[in-house]
Amino acid sequence: MALESRVVDADIKRSNLGLGAGLLVALAGLFASFLMVDRGNAVAGAVVASLDLAGLVAVFVYGTVSRRSERQQRAKVLSRES
Repeated sequence: MALESRVVDADIKRSNLGLGAGLLVALAGLFASFLMVDRGNAVAGAVVASLDLAGLVAVFVYGTVSRRSERQQRAKVLSRES
């Protein structure tokens, strides 16, 4: 039980670090696009902002689909064991 607890705690920590890193990358992209627009490169800024936001949406959708399929696989395994 202690080992499982340590594994779960490490997974939570890794997950939080990943969220923080993703936030920093997203904010850096949005800040870069803001600077581009501010300096007169509106098209380039809009493209960078669009790609940044599209990337965030893609990661969110992928994570949602991945978690759903994992839950479905667990349910199948548990239903076979019962």
